[in-house]
Amino acid sequence: MSTFISPDRDYRFSDARLIEIALEKIAFAERDATELATVGITPVWVTDLENQVLAFGAMPTDTIELGEQKEATEEKEADADLLIDKLKELRSAAKRALGEKSVAFDTFGFKGLDKFKDSDLLKIALVIPALTTKHAVVLATKGWLAADNTELQTMFTDFVGGIQNQAMETGSRDIATDDRIAEGNEVYNLLENELCEAAKSYWRTRSAAKYNDYIIYNTGSGTSGINIVREAELTGAMPVNIPIADIIFTSHTRVLIEITNNAQQAYAGATPAAVYNMGDPLLDLAIGNEDLTAAEFAAATGLGTVGDFLMVRLVGVGPGHFKITFTNVAE
Repeated sequence: MSTFISPDRDYRFSDARLIEIALEKIAFAERDATELATVGITPVWVTDLENQVLAFGAMPTDTIELGEQKEATEEKEADADLLIDKLKELRSAAKRALGEKSVAFDTFGFKGLDKFKDSDLLKIALVIPALTTKHAVVLATKGWLAADNTELQTMFTDFVGGIQNQAMETGSRDIATDDRIAEGNEVYNLLENELCEAAKSYWRTRSAAKYNDYIIYNTGSGTSGINIVREAELTGAMPVNIPIADIIFTSHTRVLIEITNNAQQAYAGATPAAVYNMGDPLLDLAIGNEDLTAAEFAAATGLGTVGDFLMVRLVGVGPGHFKITFTNVAE
């Protein structure tokens, strides 16, 4: 028998942030409609994506679902409180009519009534009707009448309904969460793997600025094991600042560097526009791949000693593309 496993988000930021990013990239796509049509991203496709993003944004949020679940729980708890108060009236009548130490009184199961859980209330609900009928005559002498039995049974019914409603709201929230995650993943994958992938492919050798418009930094929750990617296209002589302020290296972090088109150099600076100072650490990056530990990368670039801003510059005439993946980081 197969087991259904709830989906995980493919993105590490909030749903609200996904919508914000999606609308931003869609605006870029509308700006670049003529160019992107040559790689299969047509205006109709972009409009469909925008409609899907807006529909995703209109889905009930977890805050709404949680509020409804809490409301159902509060209603069930209120029913439980009323039920316990009524049972205390019955306990008093039974104690006076049957004697607190009698077997007949113990049969009711009132022990620990003040701390009854839902399961305890459901259990006592099964035995109370028969016992109140059996001892109706003596209970009536202590003020417990047929009308009280009717009222108590109504309270039991309301309480059971409250439990069912709570379960339904909890299930509804779980279903809504799964639906929202699935829809968010579809939006994200269309955005990242269709629109942005096609746009970056088109602009890679044509415009560094427009290429960078379509980069999505999938960062967010910051638990250990997250991989964060930074990439851009370089075309001129000016160095590019790589944003890393939100990255915290761990002892397990590695830095994977992919260089294409032209060799580059990486170094640390004291400002986000720092130029390289002769004598400071300088990491030469030939076309191909580099795999460094966080400590090796910091030592080679001067991060943490020379400055906290990571800079990358071209060697020779551009363009050049770099992609740096920081693995196993924490925020």
